[in-house]
Amino acid sequence: MNGGDRALRRAEPKNSSAKVECDDGAGFTSPVGRYPPNPFGLRDITGNAWEWVEDCYATSLEHIAKDGSPRTTVDCIEHVDRGGSFDDYPEDLRSASRHHIKPSARWYNTGFRLARTLSEAEAQLSRSDPELPGRSSHLRLYPAKVGRRH
Repeated sequence: MNGGDRALRRAEPKNSSAKVECDDGAGFTSPVGRYPPNPFGLRDITGNAWEWVEDCYATSLEHIAKDGSPRTTVDCIEHVDRGGSFDDYPEDLRSASRHHIKPSARWYNTGFRLARTLSEAEAQLSRSDPELPGRSSHLRLYPAKVGRRH
């Protein structure tokens, strides 16, 4: 996972987030698939870039859907971003780490993922071939990078 470490310190010596004493080899965002997949076969879920998700932000998780569907409203002011980035401390490098961001905001360390539902044939192939990148029975995820904020 790509977080604030020695590689970031080399790339950006004055960055105060570069305090972890390890070296992932990536000073900023790393190429897709650089790190091994998690137990679900998904890559690059934590670290690298904050993931801007569909959920509308709320201070409480009280009304989160039990089926995992996103929390959406017509008057959504801020969305959730998750997972930390290349310039974050270890406590933010986890999918449960959630912050909020306005749709108009542009940050150098925030991106999004494109996902699609696989056809049954693709899902069968994905389950049968553990070497396929982004292996999952339902989704293939690819991070994307958003430009620096204005």
